[in-house]
Amino acid sequence: MVWITTDPTSPLDRARRVVLGTGLEHLDHVPGRIWEGFSNDRERRGRPRKTTTTYDEIVIGLVRQGVDEGLTSEKMQEQVQAEGINVNSRTIRRRLREAGFRYLKPLSKPLLSEHHQKKRLTWARSLMNYDWNQVMATDESVLRLHDIKRFYWQRPGERKICRKVKYTIKINAWCCLSAVGFGRIVCFKNNLNSTFLCNNIYHDGLLPAAREHFGRKLNKACAKVFAHLISIPVQLKYLVEKVEWFFHISVLKK
Repeated sequence: MVWITTDPTSPLDRARRVVLGTGLEHLDHVPGRIWEGFSNDRERRGRPRKTTTTYDEIVIGLVRQGVDEGLTSEKMQEQVQAEGINVNSRTIRRRLREAGFRYLKPLSKPLLSEHHQKKRLTWARSLMNYDWNQVMATDESVLRLHDIKRFYWQRPGERKICRKVKYTIKINAWCCLSAVGFGRIVCFKNNLNSTFLCNNIYHDGLLPAAREHFGRKLNKACAKVFAHLISIPVQLKYLVEKVEWFFHISVLKK
């Protein structure tokens, strides 16, 4: 073994010169390490780590404790500095990546299943030649006070699932439109149900806009989700006819 590592004419040195283009002069430390009785790596001589193992555990603990808060590295830097630990936000991000964390969006459930997509595509193809000038479409949207899109530090296999408050600080907006133009905008804070839909939104928003755009007689295509909720007296009063569709859409028959 000593002859192989010290003799410049050894097969090992000749092979090294051919393959690597270098000789034993660049590996002078190898024989000394062997004579010392060990060949393991010595103590690291690079820049020392800014944090200790205890500090690393504190940073990881912040992520686990604040998993529902969506803590950023800057916010964690403020918290650890309040405890007397002076580290940079980049160092915090490196420690979290070393622990297996990644800064990702929480998992979200898809809005449409494959079955829903196929049914809607079939419906759309069946009405390609329909006269959409006779259609009044309605839609509603939710305006929230706080943004709900957040990122979280997560490990593979431990993805974050957002638990949302059912009744947040928000306001709902409803509007209708047709080929003639836009209808009225109705803002409300209530949760949408059949009674509020018919007595308030339809009465104050949809019907006045429908009379203005098309006249009085209304043929409304309601969503399946609302089909069983609309009361019979309301249907008879406003001449509402149910048409199979998935969204809330109103069709006016001339």
